[in-house]
Amino acid sequence: MIATPHDHSIKCVAASAYGTLVATGSYAGMVAVYSTDSGEWTYVDKPTTAGSSSMRYDAHTGRFPASSYDGSVYAVPV
Repeated sequence: MIATPHDHSIKCVAASAYGTLVATGSYAGMVAVYSTDSGEWTYVDKPTTAGSSSMRYDAHTGRFPASSYDGSVYAVPV
């Protein structure tokens, strides 16, 4: 088990190509990036209160685009 910074249900999860980064998005709008190399959450933010609906890793930009229930897409840095 990995403890997360989320205090609400996690809605979506995405991993980088080699699995060294794992991003999570919650119904409360928080997004977080976990490094499997360091075992730490390297990024935690709440870009929206509407909630994250899906995310994926974009190798071209090195970010995790996260779609939201507010109709926006947020680029989560790593």
